Amino acid sequence: MNWTTVELCSIIAAILCSASAQAAERPTPIATMDLNGQWPGAVATTLAFASEDTIAIARYPGADTVSRVIITIDWRNGKLQPLKSRSLPIYGGGGRFENLYGISNGNILSDVTPHPELWSRDLRMLEEVPIGVLHPPAPQSGMAAEWVSFKQWNLYRLGPPAAFVRSGPGEILSASNDFIAARGDNDLRIENAISGVVIGSFRIKPRSVCQQWATILGRDRLMLTECNGARVVDFHGKERINVPRGDGWGFRYGVSIDGSRVLFENFTRRIPTSQRISEFFESIVSLGMGPPVNSKGEEIQVVDTKTGAICFDLDSPDRQFGNAGETHADLSPSGRYVAVVDGSELRVYSLPASCATR
Repeated sequence: MNWTTVELCSIIAAILCSASAQAAERPTPIATMDLNGQWPGAVATTLAFASEDTIAIARYPGADTVSRVIITIDWRNGKLQPLKSRSLPIYGGGGRFENLYGISNGNILSDVTPHPELWSRDLRMLEEVPIGVLHPPAPQSGMAAEWVSFKQWNLYRLGPPAAFVRSGPGEILSASNDFIAARGDNDLRIENAISGVVIGSFRIKPRSVCQQWATILGRDRLMLTECNGARVVDFHGKERINVPRGDGWGFRYGVSIDGSRVLFENFTRRIPTSQRISEFFESIVSLGMGPPVNSKGEEIQVVDTKTGAICFDLDSPDRQFGNAGETHADLSPSGRYVAVVDGSELRVYSLPASCATR
């Protein structure tokens, strides 16, 4: 690859100009809990709001064990209180870590075994859900979708007992109690979840160009997460607002029930400008085989999807709250609270009723 002096200078100038914004004042939690004070230590932890007053946590003790612990925490009147815990085996000796989802009736959907398991708030196992590859359900949803392939999906009503609703063509992107969003080769289609009647559709970029994701927001909007950011559109693709989100990468979002707020969890890698320039030239010399670019920090933001205002920003540029790719934060169904698990500590933060537009 040949670079002219002008091109190299332009690229270096762009790198030098991409200084990160000054960090805002760090949010203060309104409640905390030391998890190691109640349960054995863990090398991996994830969480989800099971309901407005229950937080579910899964902890994996380490490679020398084939068990994990599921915990429920009662969250009321500004206090965190242990509710229940269970030690359970990990399918396959711990090769795949837990994902937890808060669904309808305050129940918890756990995705770690060959089929997802449905648990009550007090950790009674209600049933095994007959889904192979679970598509993350919408918060507090009574529906869950199974990803079969890029050409097919199945929809189930969660129980107990779970019941097959219907299947459809395309790749499932989002499912709620009311709607499903599925993509074809070049289009996105929104259907009534039960009847399959098409509510809206619009063209999107081919998957080979950009892997877009859709999240249903309430009854008339979608958030499209794309190659270069995110935006809110109606069911016919008309843009309502661009959604600001920080740098880094992340693939799971917390959403309030009404879709008015979305939580982003991004794993970041912010390095000095001199190191960035050095890595750039190393990549040129090695024909693209540059140094490893693992994330080193983590940022959690909550954004108002109607105004674009940032309601919450917890930025930790030099330390992750756990392993990259795990879910360390979730938004309560009302959108009023954020729960964060940072190593052995659970924290809850309160969000303002309205957020100032930046």
